[in-house]
Amino acid sequence: MLKEKLPGERYQRMGLEAEVIILKRGASWDVHGIDISATGVFVSKPERWPDVVDGDFGLEVVLEDGTISLAARVARRDGQGIAFEFTRIPPDSEAPLWNLLGEYADATELLPSASRR
Repeated sequence: MLKEKLPGERYQRMGLEAEVIILKRGASWDVHGIDISATGVFVSKPERWPDVVDGDFGLEVVLEDGTISLAARVARRDGQGIAFEFTRIPPDSEAPLWNLLGEYADATELLPSASRR
């Protein structure tokens, strides 16, 4: 179980060396994972990515020992990539995700803007 975050905190992100497949209504994009946390994943921006994207996506994080399936929505995007916020972690993906994250699973950090207040 994840501990409750305080205002200005976010879950720590762990570097991610994995392929991520983004799925949306018959379309798919193969991208590289940049980092992952207990609540989301940041990936490289795919080629031919639409300018306006909303709604839910399926994400497949492809690891050497298996695949973690997740549901997510776009939280933000910038020149480096796209940040997805998990909207659902299926029961069969919970243990593989927590095993991947290890000590990052419930660790939080202060956001830079929050530490300047």
